[in-house]
Amino acid sequence: LIGSKTIYGSVTDDDGTIQKLEYSKNGTDWEEITVNNGSFTQNLDADGTYTLLFRVKDKNNTVFTANDATELSRPVLKGSDGDSASDNKLYVTVDTTNPNADVPEFSLDGTTWTSDLLNNNTFAQKADTNSFYVRQYVYDENGIDKVEVSIGSGAFYLAEKLLDPSGNQMKKTIGGKDYIAYKYQVTTAQIAATASGSQTLNIRVTDKAGMSKE
Repeated sequence: LIGSKTIYGSVTDDDGTIQKLEYSKNGTDWEEITVNNGSFTQNLDADGTYTLLFRVKDKNNTVFTANDATELSRPVLKGSDGDSASDNKLYVTVDTTNPNADVPEFSLDGTTWTSDLLNNNTFAQKADTNSFYVRQYVYDENGIDKVEVSIGSGAFYLAEKLLDPSGNQMKKTIGGKDYIAYKYQVTTAQIAATASGSQTLNIRVTDKAGMSKE
C-alpha cells in the first residue's frame, strides 16, 4: 500500500450472514473489524510489513480461522483477481512516508569525515580539483532500495553500501532507528566535466516501495 494504510474487502458465507469478522496483525491479539453490508475497511497502524490472519463467525456461531489445521474450518481468502491465497494469509507492506536521510558528510580520503564544509577550508580547497567522497546515512521502515548522487544537472550515479571492518553495513542510531550508510566517490572526471561556479550536490534516496526523497 503506497500512500495509504487502509485495506478493504468483502466477506460472504454460503450459509447466510456473517456475525463477526476479526483479524490479527503479525501474531497479535484478534481485533474486530466492522462489516457493513458485507464490505469492510480497516486502517493499519503505521508503515511496515504485516502478516494478517482473519477469523469469521457465521450465523450458527461456527468460527472459521485462517490458520486452522482443518481445511473445512478455514475461511477462503481471495484477491481482487479471484485467486485464492495458498496459505490463507494476507501479506501487506504499508509505505506512506518518504525515506529519511541524515546530514551528508564528506571526506577526501574516505576515512576522515566532516559535515561542516563552511568551516573546513582544507576540504574546500582540495575538493575543487580532487576527487572526494560523500557519505549518507538513511532509513526507511520498509528498507532502502538505493541511494544516488549527482552534481548540478548531471546524471545520477549509484552509491555503494559502506561496510565496517567486519563486512557489515555501517549503522548509527538516530531517534531510536538504525540508519545505514552509503558512500559515493565523486571523481576528478566528474568535477572536470562540471560547469564552473556554484553547483548543487544532489542525493536521492529511494525505498523498497519506490518512494523517493531528494
